[in-house]
Amino acid sequence: MTPQEELEKIIFDLGVSKVKIAEILGLSYNTLSKMLLDNQPRHNVNVGHVEKVKAYYKALVSKM
Repeated sequence: MTPQEELEKIIFDLGVSKVKIAEILGLSYNTLSKMLLDNQPRHNVNVGHVEKVKAYYKALVSKM
């Protein structure tokens, strides 16, 4: 699974908004949308993005 597919799966499985994911990554919503839709190299989702989102939600769950 590519990092892009993995990030899309997280968004779908958790039911979180793309706005929240963009906020976690420190990106604008438009940039995140381009990353998910565009196949341009400059807009690629990388493993670091996915790990950052996973770490955020793991920390959130561990606080509960």
